[in-house]
Amino acid sequence: MLAQTAQTEDKLRRLVHRGQESGHFRVEVDPEWVLATLTWLMVAAADSVRLGRLTTDAARRHLAFTVMSTLTRPDA
Repeated sequence: MLAQTAQTEDKLRRLVHRGQESGHFRVEVDPEWVLATLTWLMVAAADSVRLGRLTTDAARRHLAFTVMSTLTRPDA
């Protein structure tokens, strides 16, 4: 499982780098910060669903919005 997690993180890192190089993603956001943020946002979303604070659909929408607004350039 640790190897699979490492592979997934590496894929996400490369995705962020490609997005930054293409000009679609903010260059001032460190890919390692993106990984940490995404991990804990997913934990928070799952916890909110588990506790009945959000529906699955609401958690998915909020997660997508937060990640995209963090990564994407406002002018892209």
